[in-house]
Amino acid sequence: EQKQAYDEFKRRKALLKEEKSEGGGGEEPRELQEGEEDVATASAASGSALPRTLAKSIYKEDIHPNGHESVWGSWYSTDEKRWGFSCCKKLQQKERCPLAPEAPVLP
Repeated sequence: EQKQAYDEFKRRKALLKEEKSEGGGGEEPRELQEGEEDVATASAASGSALPRTLAKSIYKEDIHPNGHESVWGSWYSTDEKRWGFSCCKKLQQKERCPLAPEAPVLP
């Protein structure tokens, strides 16, 4: 059974190698799905640029809550062994940054 699986693996590998050498081994261009960003370029060994689609992160990025100028987890306290904000060195995630300007009072 293992011998058959290994033979199948070798056969498929040879087919892929053959397709790439003929120049037809790449994927067909496709529509971007929701959550994917536009095309980015990656440099190949030959120096030419190859198009590559990058997936968008499922996490929200560059969120600065409560007036902080840095993101949560941008600083690590070795004494407390906890993550915090690098702008004010606060370890509590829900506290307002003491360095933030005062919020305008709305009438």
